[in-house]
Amino acid sequence: MTQRLEYIDQLKGLAMLLVVIGHIIVFCGLGYDNIFIRNITMMNMPLFFFLNGLVISEKMSLKGLLRKTCQLLLPFFSWGILMTLYRNSTFLDFLFNYWKYGYWYLLVLLEFFIAQVGLNNINLLINKKKRWWIDVLVFLLLYQTLRFSARFISDEISVLIDYWQFVAYFPYFFLGAFIKRHFLIDKMLTCGNLIITLILLFLLPLYMLWYNEMYISIVQMVLPINIFLLLFMIFGLFSVEYNQSSKHRGVKIVMKINAILSMIGKHTLSIYMMQFFLFRFINLETLFSLLYEGHNYFAIFFISALIAILICYLCMLGEWILMKSQLLSFLFFGKNM
Repeated sequence: MTQRLEYIDQLKGLAMLLVVIGHIIVFCGLGYDNIFIRNITMMNMPLFFFLNGLVISEKMSLKGLLRKTCQLLLPFFSWGILMTLYRNSTFLDFLFNYWKYGYWYLLVLLEFFIAQVGLNNINLLINKKKRWWIDVLVFLLLYQTLRFSARFISDEISVLIDYWQFVAYFPYFFLGAFIKRHFLIDKMLTCGNLIITLILLFLLPLYMLWYNEMYISIVQMVLPINIFLLLFMIFGLFSVEYNQSSKHRGVKIVMKINAILSMIGKHTLSIYMMQFFLFRFINLETLFSLLYEGHNYFAIFFISALIAILICYLCMLGEWILMKSQLLSFLFFGKNM
């Protein structure tokens, strides 16, 4: 695997860990109304969708899109049915649940792939020279159309197709696809120190505006972009500057952490789908409430991170077992039979 794909896997692993940490805090500890969830949800899913946009194939054919549809819809329905049984619910309850019991991510990701293929085909007609500003104008036109069209879509349909999640996260997916389409990764890494400096200059003011809920609609979109671009630059520059032969102790420690993140990043589908079955067996409400009241925020995050890593490895073990069967790997992970 190339360095570039390796550090993208590392970032996927980081995003996945943040997702699991957030779910531990929500389902096993403090619920939704706390500083952790507000900060984690501000970045984890935007980072996920940005990274998926970064690896989308610009020349995805209809056959490729159908294959991607199978890879995403099969796990969506298979795990959805299992979760429905697990919750003693009905399949209609699953489909019309706003978050699809947590599995909305796969459906929205598929919608992004379909939308991006549509954008690519439009660009083939009107933007063969790949002028960046035309790409941006086409996206802005589509995005505003999506927001305007929301008033004509019933609540039931918008929940069924996860319309509002699509609208909320599509800019991040598009940004990743835009960077790939215009071959900007190498250029960004070449100017890495300058870009990091500029991001840091804007990061604190943006965070303070977001934290105090000022200009929230604009800041809420721009702040995550600043954060995950900063992470992208740091991980990317590290992979370029250092290699496995480095003997510096600090570098070796970072590489070991990156190896764990990379492993998690290569198994995000199984971790994302299986994690929800484990939270019922974890109860940290009393412990986390005491720590939260005592402002021991680091302890809460550290405990959550350790449990999240354990959950990730348990999910990878579950994937390894299911992958022994061609039928189960097809149904639950969309693998070819």
